[in-house]
Amino acid sequence: MRLNIFTVSGFLLLGCFFQGCTSDLWEQKVCKPVSDEVLKLYRVGDDVMVQYVEVRERDDHLWRRNFLLNANRAALAAHRTPVFFEPKKEQLSEPIPLFIPAPTNSVDLPIYATSKLENGDPFFLVRNGTRSGPYGLPVYNDPHSITAGKILLTPASVAVDATAAVVVRDSVDWSSEDGWHDHLFAPAESPKSRK
Repeated sequence: MRLNIFTVSGFLLLGCFFQGCTSDLWEQKVCKPVSDEVLKLYRVGDDVMVQYVEVRERDDHLWRRNFLLNANRAALAAHRTPVFFEPKKEQLSEPIPLFIPAPTNSVDLPIYATSKLENGDPFFLVRNGTRSGPYGLPVYNDPHSITAGKILLTPASVAVDATAAVVVRDSVDWSSEDGWHDHLFAPAESPKSRK
């Protein structure tokens, strides 16, 4: 049997189809803040609790997230997932005012936050007159966004690749004198030329 351009085209189309069907499953998705929700800040001991609404790109699921700012600085700087927790009622007792935009006159508060943007992301903290920041809300890779694709597609990929390799191996007459290149690009034989 000769391997002609139609056989090669069929394998290429199969590969393109398989790639097109699965490429979205392999794309890394992120978790990020919802842009039209205003964040809330609370004083918790010496730390600041940040509360915001997050969306998961893979399924548009919304979560209310809470994390401690100082305890998660390293994770935020490295774009890793901060340690989230469900706050107790007493942790919501000291809200920190968020001024949007920043006030032009002095504010007589021990701690407050400012932001240029309506949702408060990023924000600055002003504690006893000293400003720190900016602090952005976390954007990190969704650790579950490509796991399903790997589990479901790896066996299918192996099966398709193995089948294609066997068909190509069996379709080429490797022992012929004119070589595989002539078989690959040879025109299909008509029934009359076989007689």
